[in-house]
Order: sequence, then C-alpha cells, then structure tokens
Amino acid sequence: MPLDYVEVVVMKDAFQPLSSEAQWHSLLNEAQAKSHRQLSEMLEHYLVVLLMRFTRRAESLCQAVAPGYLEAMTAEGQQRPRELRDVGDTCLLLAGLFPGRANALAVKSDYYIGLGQSAYGEASTHLDTEDHPLFLTLAQRFVSAMDVLMAIRLLNESTTMLPDALTAHDLHRTYGSRSAHSALSHHCEQESCVIVSPSSSGTLH
Repeated sequence: MPLDYVEVVVMKDAFQPLSSEAQWHSLLNEAQAKSHRQLSEMLEHYLVVLLMRFTRRAESLCQAVAPGYLEAMTAEGQQRPRELRDVGDTCLLLAGLFPGRANALAVKSDYYIGLGQSAYGEASTHLDTEDHPLFLTLAQRFVSAMDVLMAIRLLNESTTMLPDALTAHDLHRTYGSRSAHSALSHHCEQESCVIVSPSSSGTLH
C-alpha cells in the first residue's frame, strides 16, 4: 500500500520556509542535537540534498518500494546503482519522516530499515567511483540518518505518522534508535503506557 499523498503534501509544505541550503543545514544540526546523533559532513550534506529533492518530487514516496527494489536488482549497467539508490532514498525518507507508516502496512518495524540498507549496500557494490564509500556509509549508518530525520518531526511536535508505542520500543531495543525512544516517551506522556517485553515476562512502563 503506497503512502497517502495528503500525508506527503503536509510534510512537503512544512519544508517550504526553507529556501537556502544553509537553512537546511541548520535544521539538520538542530535535529542531530535532539536525536543525540552526529553525522559526518558527507552524510549531512547527502541528507540536505535528499530533503531538497523530496520537496521537488514528493510524489515519488507514494509508490510501493518493494517492486522498485526488485526492478532495480534486474537493471543493467549503471542504471542498477542509480535505481538502487532511489530505493534506498525512499526507504530512508519513509523510515525517518513517516516512521509510523509500518503500522498502517502491518509489517515489521524494521521493514524500511532492512530494505533501505540492502538497497544502499547493493548500490555500493556496483560502484567503482568516489560514490562507493558514500553508499556503503549510508547502508552502515542508516539508523543514525533515520533518527535525525525522525527528530525533525519531533522538533515540530508533529505526532502524525510517528511509530506507535510498541513499534517505537522495538526500534529502540533492536537498533538503539534514540528518536524512537523519544517517540515512545511522548506516547507514555500522553497515555498510560505498558509494553510487554517479548523476551521476558516483565513489562516496561
């Protein structure tokens, strides 16, 4: 099920006041501080470019990613890493800006993480250029980049499309996602929150 176009437009409109690259960097620096993540200069610049690209073609997020990944894997020549990059980018934006989407899809909380890491990793294996370390780093640091993007929603106090309490708990427990932990704290502030840990008989409050 693709992402609802209205959800994408709302997020896109929130970025409209950002008219310069310096403002994008400022937003990401604030998000890094909130998520307690420090990205490399290379990754920060890539996220700026990715977010600016999102404002120009936000509708691309409304397409299902799994078929795109399969098509990219069968592409030939330099078309393959480009298409794999696009899949990785889409997964990163969905995991970070729309982390609650997995709830609506009824898929595992790490659905976009696994798919995005795989896409970036595969893209890096088909590149012998200076882009190789970038995509390898994106695969390895996917969760950190995701956390920074998720922190943008938390900065704007936007609770729509945040992961639910159980999903946030899973992301924090499995991947150490700090923004997911912040989302979990938000849920627990809003309502009584008791999560049964699947690995023990205890509960987390």
